[in-house]
Amino acid sequence: MNIFLFEDDQEDVERLKTTLHVNYNLIIANTIEDGIEMINNVSFDIAILDIFIDGKPKGINLANTINTLSPKKPIIFLTSSLDRTVFECAKYTEPSSYLIKPFNPLELQYAIELAFEEFTQQPAAFATTNGVILQDYIFVKSDKIISKVNIKDIIYVETGANYCDLVTTDQKYLVKISLQKLLDETLKPLFIQVHRNYGVNIDMIKHIYLQDNLIIMENGKKITLSHRFKSQILKTMNLFK
Repeated sequence: MNIFLFEDDQEDVERLKTTLHVNYNLIIANTIEDGIEMINNVSFDIAILDIFIDGKPKGINLANTINTLSPKKPIIFLTSSLDRTVFECAKYTEPSSYLIKPFNPLELQYAIELAFEEFTQQPAAFATTNGVILQDYIFVKSDKIISKVNIKDIIYVETGANYCDLVTTDQKYLVKISLQKLLDETLKPLFIQVHRNYGVNIDMIKHIYLQDNLIIMENGKKITLSHRFKSQILKTMNLFK
């Protein structure tokens, strides 16, 4: 998970790096100019913002800018300010948490997890009981582990009764969602359904044997191509004869 950190105190930056480096990738800005450039050009999932940068409440200004992004990103304020007026101004940006420095590592970890859970409930995000869509990748939750999966790395999807297996080159992830919903709301246009039980990554197709109704994926997986979906998959390809 990528965390955007807006902080100009180097001691706090180093402490946050020590606290978060194991589970998160930090993207750091210490000026409002760099912050605006980064949030518009760099992919991130949660923002942790100091309110006062160079003695001015620039963190609140940056939070307002982050709130214009789609989908909306969770925001955690981390500040040494105890001023009630500052808190009221920050509250208007609808942050997930407002923490006072010096921060407690466990408290910060809980705030990040709660912010993530809050994000999965917003209408702009795709959420299931154990998965959430974020731009070009998804997060899949299994027990107490959240794994980041790039959609382009998924070779194919196989459905069961009320779940799907997402198969990559080296891993299989289980998500509780129907194949149709997964394809329609998350994986299109990169994926296409080829059988009632399978959706495949078009970029991962190696061969299609039309006479045998068989698809060979890049990892060697053989998938049946049903008559129902044959014409549809051929229309999506740049087919040269």
